[in-house]
Amino acid sequence: MQITERRIGESVILDLVGELTYANRATFKASVERSQASGVRHLILNMQGVRFLDSSALGMLLLLRDHAG
Repeated sequence: MQITERRIGESVILDLVGELTYANRATFKASVERSQASGVRHLILNMQGVRFLDSSALGMLLLLRDHAG
């Protein structure tokens, strides 16, 4: 998985490319935490380049949603 970060004003867009799975959860989590620590108001996940995600990835996305408020 490749993750590219773009900052636009008070928002960060994470462009995800590849497979979002349990095996690469640490990379995803680190990118999200780094973005949140920078004090952005909005975190946007661009998943256009994600060709596969497993049930663990769905769980990570739900946890992110639950903690984003």
